[in-house]
Amino acid sequence: TTLNLTGRYQTGTYRNRTIIFDVAHNPAAAEVLSNRLQLDQPSLYGNTMAVFAVMDDKDILSIVSLLANQMDQWFVGELAMNERAARTSLLSNILQDKDQCFYAFDTIEQAFDEAINQSNEQSHTMSKEEAHPKMLFCQRCATCAASRLQKSCA
Repeated sequence: TTLNLTGRYQTGTYRNRTIIFDVAHNPAAAEVLSNRLQLDQPSLYGNTMAVFAVMDDKDILSIVSLLANQMDQWFVGELAMNERAARTSLLSNILQDKDQCFYAFDTIEQAFDEAINQSNEQSHTMSKEEAHPKMLFCQRCATCAASRLQKSCA
């Protein structure tokens, strides 16, 4: 499947779940995304799950800090074909330091698949390519696909 991203708060549906794509890759963009999610919260139901991968040279701590209050769970994985991508171990350490519930995977595709598996029709999945029902997909995670889970929350 091919996906064309506009880059900011693009919504779609996958398996009866609302998916929000956003490629926020710096603190300013993460703040805009956080504010948008907060404004839209009354119209979104269920948990907000972030599928998250990011480039290593980005301000990951600030991005996570700005989005932390909007996310119920994080699903992180590496961008396998990009040497600049942050390692899952780094993302996991940052999320753990911020007291976030997260699951770590070898690849972003595995993270996406598990987020879908754990979500229900009242969840939101956000995909942020670098850092919802409602899923947010973040920076550089345009294609996502199964599961070696390192569980880090109850």
